[in-house]
Amino acid sequence: MTIDDLAKAAGILGFLISVATFALTRWERRAVVIFGLDEGSADDFGITVDEPISTINLTISNVGARSLHLDLRTLQIEATGNTLSVWREDHLGGEQREVLLKPNDSKTIGIFLDTFRDVLKIESPRKYDEHSFNFMQPLRISVVTTNGKVFASKKLKYWEATGEFHHA
Repeated sequence: MTIDDLAKAAGILGFLISVATFALTRWERRAVVIFGLDEGSADDFGITVDEPISTINLTISNVGARSLHLDLRTLQIEATGNTLSVWREDHLGGEQREVLLKPNDSKTIGIFLDTFRDVLKIESPRKYDEHSFNFMQPLRISVVTTNGKVFASKKLKYWEATGEFHHA
């Protein structure tokens, strides 16, 4: 192996390292949104009433390295062909139509439990059996940025029998 062969190999290796570095830095700086669903109540949003009001707290978190300008009018939850447009229903915590999420920032919106179950047509069976008790309703949550990029959830499920949410 001569010095020329070694120089050519080093040049090719240097080029491959620079391309890999470019690709990794682009991947690291991408925008990433995580959706979370939890049981809650109107008290979580500072609304106190005599009888507690159950809510589903939808949290949108920006875990990427770029700020995101989200259009909350496009926020939707889908289950078995039914769509809940959060902005069109009564909700708590979403006063602004558009929200700027900085990196590691989040926004929580409360959806009334009755609205969630009625619009998505999630019903309790008359009698629970092995299948109906363990059935988890797949959910898809999506939101669009003001420049048209769509972010959607992956593998979210609602366990109707217990009222719990799971990431599969």
